[in-house]
Amino acid sequence: MSEEQSLDLRPLLDKVKHSEIHSQKLRLVVNSLNRAETYSGYFWNQYLATSQRKKYLGWSINKDENGFSDRVKCEANIMGFLHNIHIICDQFPFALKSSILDTLQKGGKPLRDQDCAWSKDFMKGVEAVPSTGQLLEKMRDFEKDEDFQTLKKIMNLSKHRYIIEFLWRNGVIFLLMRDFDEVQESSKVEHDVNALMMRVSNNLVPKIFDLYEEAMKI
Repeated sequence: MSEEQSLDLRPLLDKVKHSEIHSQKLRLVVNSLNRAETYSGYFWNQYLATSQRKKYLGWSINKDENGFSDRVKCEANIMGFLHNIHIICDQFPFALKSSILDTLQKGGKPLRDQDCAWSKDFMKGVEAVPSTGQLLEKMRDFEKDEDFQTLKKIMNLSKHRYIIEFLWRNGVIFLLMRDFDEVQESSKVEHDVNALMMRVSNNLVPKIFDLYEEAMKI
């Protein structure tokens, strides 16, 4: 991640100054997003450092004083980076609702926190708010973004079923995603980790940051 990529969400806090409880909730959201951004930057830098050491024969064997090999640390850095970027992406609907909560509706009633998701119902709620046309267009494009869809699949599979398998082949690290039906393995997809990490950093991060910037204009 480049140093230019950063979130300044303080303007969101100005939107709910009339309510202390809502301001308190939004401060939690902003602090959470700032931490996720900090953590993702840390894991990105650590990934760059540990992935460079994979050319050495001891990458999987030699361990530090705590018993962790460079390979384990590299894999942990990959998952840490992807997880925190996923947090920033998935928390966007909740952050948006928390900043314009007085106007978001579902079936004529205020949206609940549980309604905040990348879903058609949430989009309809946003659509009813004046001056959200450009934001909605960007949200719909982002929801369909191939890298966002890939990131969601990787993280949701890791959270709800099993952690993605890592492969090291010819000096390249791959993520192996498997899917199963009730009787057999139905699909297998490999992702070049370095290419995926670069796409997430260079494509997805600027897009989600742009959505937050757009939300602050409402």
